[in-house]
Amino acid sequence: MRKKNLIIYFGIVLMLVSAGCSRKAGTIKIYGSETMVKMAQLSAKEFMYVYPNTKIEIQTCTDDQAISALINSECAIAMTTRGIKKEEFDSAKNNNKELLQFIVGLQYTGIDTPQPSRNLLLFYANSKPKGMVKKYINFVLGTHGQKIVMDSGFVPIKK
Repeated sequence: MRKKNLIIYFGIVLMLVSAGCSRKAGTIKIYGSETMVKMAQLSAKEFMYVYPNTKIEIQTCTDDQAISALINSECAIAMTTRGIKKEEFDSAKNNNKELLQFIVGLQYTGIDTPQPSRNLLLFYANSKPKGMVKKYINFVLGTHGQKIVMDSGFVPIKK
């Protein structure tokens, strides 16, 4: 009888452990520029294939809205095509946030004009990235992610 109870006990423990392993590792929310949404969707799809327990949600909005959402901890990453404004930097500082910038690519516009322009494709985090957010940013900055940047019509950054 004891042996049977022991087997049932270990069976229950095994089921609980495997149920815990199958849960989502978390959701990464990314807000930002419609310019970057195709690249973000493609990289998110590939990342979730590699890390199936992670979900990435992408919401398009203005750069201002994305940075505000980041400062208010509504998202983990803000994707923009511009740098941080002084008032955004001050707002982040007042909310004990340190906005960290990651250059993920370049966008050239007006190539056939006398004065072509270049926009940086940026990710911002409101603190030093950890866990899956860090892995996702590193994925986009890595070889495979930079190929996705290029396949999305942008210029990858040089390593």
